[in-house]
Amino acid sequence: PNSRVDILWNHVGKDGKKRVIVLVPYAKVLLLGGSSAAGGPEGGAPAGGSSTATLLVTIHQAKKVELARTLGTLSLSLVGEVE
Repeated sequence: PNSRVDILWNHVGKDGKKRVIVLVPYAKVLLLGGSSAAGGPEGGAPAGGSSTATLLVTIHQAKKVELARTLGTLSLSLVGEVE
């Protein structure tokens, strides 16, 4: 929580090549795995990682993310505090 991530969209372009696009840059992480409490050892991520993240985005960004999810896969990339 309180970290920043880029939301990445992985898809196959019209030319058949794999593409990765930064769909939403620098989104704030609110929750991981449905819980704001630290779940893993030493306060880290729960064992095995987490497949759910709650991010702070605008309504427009949320619509872009949902559309992209239906057309490819999404992943998150942790970014530093200064962009």
